Amino acid sequence: MGRPPTITREEIFKAAEEIAASGEKPTLQNVRAHLGRGGGQTLSDLMREWREQHQPPAGSVSPALQLPTTVADLLHTATERLWAAATEVAHTRLAAEREQMQQELSQAAQERREADDLTADLEWQVESVQARLQEAQQREQHLLGEVSELRTQLTAVQTSAAQAQAAEQQLTGELERTRADLGSEREARERERHEAAQQRDAAVTQAREEARNEGERALQQARADGERALRQAQEQAQQRLASVQEISSRNEQELRQQAAAEGERARQLEEQVREVRQAAGAHAAELQAHVQAITSERDRMQGELSSLRQQLEIQQQLVQQALARLPERDKPAD
Repeated sequence: MGRPPTITREEIFKAAEEIAASGEKPTLQNVRAHLGRGGGQTLSDLMREWREQHQPPAGSVSPALQLPTTVADLLHTATERLWAAATEVAHTRLAAEREQMQQELSQAAQERREADDLTADLEWQVESVQARLQEAQQREQHLLGEVSELRTQLTAVQTSAAQAQAAEQQLTGELERTRADLGSEREARERERHEAAQQRDAAVTQAREEARNEGERALQQARADGERALRQAQEQAQQRLASVQEISSRNEQELRQQAAAEGERARQLEEQVREVRQAAGAHAAELQAHVQAITSERDRMQGELSSLRQQLEIQQQLVQQALARLPERDKPAD
């Protein structure tokens, strides 16, 4: 609660003159009512000084207007008693006003101490919030660094996955070409085997035909020579047949072994492609989960930062309100 401004001598004299000019007597109550404030010993002393300055000079009163001595003495006595009573009332009011002012000063001092305590507490809270805010900002920067690093790793994994996919496509192409080559080779082997079978059948047919012809000629020449020649021809035919069968069997076995080797190679390529896909998918899923966790943590930290900023603004508003409650003389200098 602020102390009312002090009334100056010029203000009191001016008010007394204005009241006197209006035809009224400039008493303490009239002057106080005219000014709207004031009281106590200061106003009483200054009004006494004004009356002394505005008293008519001695002997200036007309003899016709002079009062009788008894009336003048009574008037003087009454005036002194009235002045004593007014002075006592003024002193009583002054004492009351001093006591009230002392109470107001005590209350202002108590409010100042409470405001100082509140200011110290709010300053400590502001420092605590600022420290937490700084720590949260550092954690945010750290998390942003981790997110950037994880994004780099994710880009590298995506590149590796693209490379693995390209390798998979290349291996798939090689597998398709191998299968096509294997099919072509199988067809060629089939053709060779078919041709060998045809040659074998043709050779058998030709051998039989030759044997029959030779037999017929041998029968014509001689039965004995014919039988021997027939046996020789049959032996030759069997040898040629065995040779053709051996060649066909060897070609078929080689074809089966090559087909088995190509099938194994195709199976290994498919297994490699599957492993590359599984590894790339697992790594990408792991990085994606890590990125999501860090993103959630970053969102949570941003929410906490927003809450801390709001708390800081509230604390600052409380400090401003506490400072506004202080009297003008108790406010800290800017």
